[in-house]
Amino acid sequence: MSHEVLYENHVTGPALDDRKHEIELMLKNHICEVTFVKVDGTLRTMICTTNGSHIPAQPVKMPKKAANLTLDQLLESPKPKAKPAHNISVWCMDNNAWRSFKVANVTHVKVIDGN
Repeated sequence: MSHEVLYENHVTGPALDDRKHEIELMLKNHICEVTFVKVDGTLRTMICTTNGSHIPAQPVKMPKKAANLTLDQLLESPKPKAKPAHNISVWCMDNNAWRSFKVANVTHVKVIDGN
C-alpha cells in the first residue's frame, strides 16, 4: 500500500467501500494527514489516526440520571444513533478530540508517522 493516496474521482457503491477500507487500514496503522471537503464546502486537512497507541484513555461518561436508574432501566434506555456507513471517526491529533469525515469527500491521505 502506498504511503500517499490522491483521490480525484467521486465514487459510490463498492468502490466507495473499497476506498473506506483502504483509508481505515492506513489510519489503523499510522498517523495520517487526511484532506477532505467539509460539509460546508471548505477544505480541511487533519492530522489523525485510529491507532489506539496514539489515543489517550477516555473517561466513561454516564448520564446524570443514570445514578438513579436500575440496571433494567439502563438497558432499556435509547441507544445512540448509528453513524453513517461511509463516515470514518478518527482521533484528531491537533484538537485532541474525536472527529469524523465522509469518505466520499476525502481528496488526499498521507502517512506522516514514518512507519
